[in-house]
Amino acid sequence: MITTEEAIRVGRSMLGTPYSTLDCINFIKAIIRKSVGGDPKYTDAHVPALWASYESSGKYRHLIARQENLIDSKPGMLAFKGKPWGHDREPSHVGLVTSPTTVIHSSSAKGCVVETDLLNGQWTLLGVHKLIRIDGEEKGDEPVDVKKRAIVNTESGSLNVRQGPSTDDGIIFKLPKGSEAGIVKEVPGGWSYITCDQGMGYASSQYLMVTQEDPSCDDSDDPVTQEDHFVDQTFVNEQGGMITLHGIWRLAVD
Repeated sequence: MITTEEAIRVGRSMLGTPYSTLDCINFIKAIIRKSVGGDPKYTDAHVPALWASYESSGKYRHLIARQENLIDSKPGMLAFKGKPWGHDREPSHVGLVTSPTTVIHSSSAKGCVVETDLLNGQWTLLGVHKLIRIDGEEKGDEPVDVKKRAIVNTESGSLNVRQGPSTDDGIIFKLPKGSEAGIVKEVPGGWSYITCDQGMGYASSQYLMVTQEDPSCDDSDDPVTQEDHFVDQTFVNEQGGMITLHGIWRLAVD
């Protein structure tokens, strides 16, 4: 998943790029391909196809939200020019919102990538791309009840994290081998709903090696004192046999 800050950083790094080199849809594709957390192989045919993808399913649904106005526009959203209805009135232009009042896009009129006014009356639509996280709206902002901790244990390459528990669902981001993740829940079919620094999604459980069960029960930060713990203690049972307990043990009264 690409953060809003990263998407804007990459977009602004291409300011001044000629339109003949990078038109509006290829500008958006370049942001997604070049950003940390993006997809180097991401593609989309054209602006109308991107807008219409909201009505598709699985990996073909690139927009996960859209609206026919600019109300409550946020950095990281995609802005469109045009109307969504009627074949001859499909959205014709797209850009990346950089603030509630500005948008960066590759302009044929200006001849290059520019950052201009979002509220000039030409931009009429908004969409949220599945690969660009909108600040303040991601689920990761809310407390997450993590049941287990795990590391990615793929044979080679990265682990695909998807929108749903199926290989037919789109890939949100990839976790390299050795990455850490929290398992929020396990679902039928061999899938786990996980959370990590890049976001949340579904991953194949077979490539997640559990390292800690129920982290809330972890006593690693609990101070060990002589008053209530003992280490490698040896006892004599009623028959005179020796019993040795290895490790750190807490004394308790039954």
